[in-house]
Amino acid sequence: MLQGCSTLSGVEGKLDNNECSLNSVPICIPIGGKGQTMKTEGDNFEMLDIRVGKYFKLSDFTCKCGCKQVLYTPRLVSLLDNIQDHFQRDVVVTSGFRCEKRNKEVGGVKDSLHIEGQAVDFVVRGVSPAKVVQYLSDFDGGVGEYERHIHIDNGLKKRWKGDYASTQG
Repeated sequence: MLQGCSTLSGVEGKLDNNECSLNSVPICIPIGGKGQTMKTEGDNFEMLDIRVGKYFKLSDFTCKCGCKQVLYTPRLVSLLDNIQDHFQRDVVVTSGFRCEKRNKEVGGVKDSLHIEGQAVDFVVRGVSPAKVVQYLSDFDGGVGEYERHIHIDNGLKKRWKGDYASTQG
């Protein structure tokens, strides 16, 4: 078990510098550590809004339907941090993890990587999606350019352009 990490499937590895070393595993949630808050209820821990990147908190990647489920990949969080550093503008996650119910509600594809915590939709305030996609040209995962947002995922390296822009997450 990852020391200092809570996982949903028992992934093994190690924790380095308060970040999970398995960057493409979507279920490693750092707990404890400087600046991270938890409260206990009986024998269970309830995670509050802990920091998972330089600019992001767990709530940024939590399903928007209210079910409170969350999966995220440190690799994508790190990429979002790099994007914010590069453009010096806020990056806003519009859709991180989606439970199956939420994915159906927003018209997501059946095998969406959002369901696995392997995809993120976002906007960079004041920067066109086309400029962000250009910056992501060396990223080895999927990048989708939409009218109002960008999609990144840990799938195969591919690029696409579409007109659908979900405002629902």
